[in-house]
Amino acid sequence: MAFKLFLLLLFPLPEAWNGDAGDYARKALYFYDHGQFPAIRADPTDRPDLAYSDFRPPGYPLFVASLLGFGQSVPEITLSVRLAQFGLDLATTALLLMVVWRFHHSGGYRWVAALLLGVQPWTSAFIVSVNPDTLTASLLLAGVALLALFVTARAHRVKPLALVGASLLLSLTFLARPEMILFAFALLLIGLAMALPALNWRSFVLYGLLAAMPFLAIVGANVSYRWQVAQEVRIFGEFEHATPGLTLWSLTWIAPQSAKEKIIWGPLMIGPDEFARLPAAAFADDAEREKLLSVVRAVEARRLMMPEEDRLFGAIAKERIERDPWSYYLWNRLYSSANFWVNLNNASHYLNAFALLPRTLSKALTGGFLVLKLVLLMLFVVGIVRLARLGYAAATARWDVSLLWIGTAFVFLRTFYFGGIVGYVEYRYALVAWPFVLAVALFGLAGLWPFVARCIATNRDAASR
Repeated sequence: MAFKLFLLLLFPLPEAWNGDAGDYARKALYFYDHGQFPAIRADPTDRPDLAYSDFRPPGYPLFVASLLGFGQSVPEITLSVRLAQFGLDLATTALLLMVVWRFHHSGGYRWVAALLLGVQPWTSAFIVSVNPDTLTASLLLAGVALLALFVTARAHRVKPLALVGASLLLSLTFLARPEMILFAFALLLIGLAMALPALNWRSFVLYGLLAAMPFLAIVGANVSYRWQVAQEVRIFGEFEHATPGLTLWSLTWIAPQSAKEKIIWGPLMIGPDEFARLPAAAFADDAEREKLLSVVRAVEARRLMMPEEDRLFGAIAKERIERDPWSYYLWNRLYSSANFWVNLNNASHYLNAFALLPRTLSKALTGGFLVLKLVLLMLFVVGIVRLARLGYAAATARWDVSLLWIGTAFVFLRTFYFGGIVGYVEYRYALVAWPFVLAVALFGLAGLWPFVARCIATNRDAASR
């Protein structure tokens, strides 16, 4: 973690914000100066279909605003946010360490678990970014820990306090990221369902009402925010992509998210040459490739995509979906779900640091971290098997096992939502689930530890001889 702090301080601070960071920081600055958020005004252009919507909740700007006393320039705000998010990641890692040390009492296992939690870059992947993922992950892990305590606690004084705390922390996550409202609700239901056999119906109803109170309070806070900035009664603003046709077209062919991101967030930040090198699956034939290539050339010259050009991409996408629905509804979503996890793009701070090293060493380190990720994902599967073998009784009796059950449910729910329903994933969205992947993976390692320890002892004896 000290090495990660060094990396955090090593990166140059930006002179300006790009994308989401600017939106969050500008809201925070306005709130710091005026005690309220700026009103959302109608788009002044005559192309409202090419305007981004303001759908973000106010939680993360409030978090940034709380740090503005340390400075209000771009470098000062960025450094404050980095240090605060490093603290959150440190707390997350410490809580994970406390959980996984319960899985095995061997000193060797505990050293390896600590080393893996320190080396892995994924919980800290975005501590250098002005984005809400680190804050969301820390709130979520702490909330699930309290929810597991509610499920397993036998003392009647502990249960209500743990449940209220869990509901509050889980609900605060959707004050930072809008999709978390679904997951917070689902996790609270899972926790209540796990506790149900030990409760009578009256206690279950009372606990349900207790869990609903913080949840509804945070819903009310979001509604109040939308009323203040837009005079509308709704929980979140509607997300409207600037180029819906282009976005739909990108979902009709299979490729890594990094290849599609330059297309839809811009739009078309790639030039004609790079566009022409897109996978063959992106085009029905050479004639369609040339037709779309002419649009890309026009957009590059104009630096703007016109509505009729976006509608052309949308029309081609709809024809392709009608012609080959399996690629759109099944294969692309399966690929996106897998690609959500098997990539290194969500460890950008490490990759940027590796780029400063000699090429041979950089490639070796990058390959090593890919191997580490694959090993952790395989151990995650082993951990799920162990959880299944322990069964439901252990999940309601042991706090650490209960946390793993709830965390595993979240990993699958989040993967299904982004990979299966949305069909388009940003790699950083996996960060929020990584603490649970790590915990279950180290639970799997604990089950294999006797075998690992024997192998280590055998190699040590052979080396001594």
